[in-house]
Amino acid sequence: VVGFDDVPMASWSAYSLSTIHQPVNRMVAQTAEIITLPDRGLSLSGQVFLHDGRYVQRNTTDTVSLKSEDRDESSRAVTT
Repeated sequence: VVGFDDVPMASWSAYSLSTIHQPVNRMVAQTAEIITLPDRGLSLSGQVFLHDGRYVQRNTTDTVSLKSEDRDESSRAVTT
């Protein structure tokens, strides 16, 4: 089982849910920039904006090998 938003409860020992951490603050900031454009972002229609997330290894998945730059310091140790 893997979560997809890394809410604080996911790290509680009762759950220890492996998850994908999304850069919510950056996503919200970009959204705010877009909707404050004079055309409210209509000129960007059809464009896709990607933000890097990261995998947070916890106890609901087997150990996954990650590149060092993809590891989250708060996650348990993983082998590469």
